[in-house]
Order: sequence, then structure tokens, then C-alpha cells
Amino acid sequence: MATNIVRMAQGSKEYIDVTVTDETDQVTTLTGTSPKFDVVDDTNTFKQTAVACNIAPSGMMLQCLVDTNVGGLWTKGHYNLYVYWTIGSETPREGPFDIYVV
Repeated sequence: MATNIVRMAQGSKEYIDVTVTDETDQVTTLTGTSPKFDVVDDTNTFKQTAVACNIAPSGMMLQCLVDTNVGGLWTKGHYNLYVYWTIGSETPREGPFDIYVV
């Protein structure tokens, strides 16, 4: 998986896209895997927890709606985004992906 560092304006709500790549070429879609995401600040406090992701039409991109107002206005600074889903008996958790609230 690869993603760029994301910068979001304080008080904004926007989709962050995370592209998933299966190195074994066994998984071609995340449809039916119940993908979710968490956002954690640098003190390991969860800002968003177990929020459902949208799956883009390509089937291998997760769209995470990050809302910097959940639980009150987030302070400016660094946050980590993690995505996870269930395939069979596995629940991969990928990340962290950097988000900066500016």
C-alpha cells in the first residue's frame, strides 16, 4: 500500500484514499471484507474508531471519511490513520499513514 502525507484544514471533513496492493495477487477486491479505519493522535488517543470505509469502484482502494471535528475540534498537529478488513481468518491492519491537521 502506498499513500502520500495528507494535510487537512482544522475543522474539515474529507475522504482520505488508501490503495491496497496484494503482493500475492490472490485478492482482487475488498468488497465483502468490512473495511474500517481508526485515527490516533500522537498520545495514542483514538480520535475516530472502527469507522466503515467506502470501497472505490476499483475494489482495491479504501476511502476513509476523516472528520477533524469528531469529539471536538482536533488540535493542529500529527495523526495516524490505520485501515483494516477481514479476509477469511485474517484481519490485516495497515498503517500508519500520516495526517497533519493544519
